[in-house]
Amino acid sequence: MRIIVESPGENTINIAVPNWIVFNRIIALVSATVIKKHADNESWEIKLSASQLTKLFRAIRRAKRRHGKLELVSVESSDGEKVQILL
Repeated sequence: MRIIVESPGENTINIAVPNWIVFNRIIALVSATVIKKHADNESWEIKLSASQLTKLFRAIRRAKRRHGKLELVSVESSDGEKVQILL
């Protein structure tokens, strides 16, 4: 995963994070715990378990292998700042 932040007149910030750090079982377990905690307090219709998140992460890794670079987020502000998150 790569996070790119571009500001006009400033240096571009490039952060590379390996996908195996972001999409693994431990993160799925922690994410499921956080989702469960906040879903109980609010009226969320979607509740994801750790096993469902693990399957989702596996599908994301497969899509990355199959399709190469995938752009998850691309945002540009009115003053010219750009943020991109690439898988």
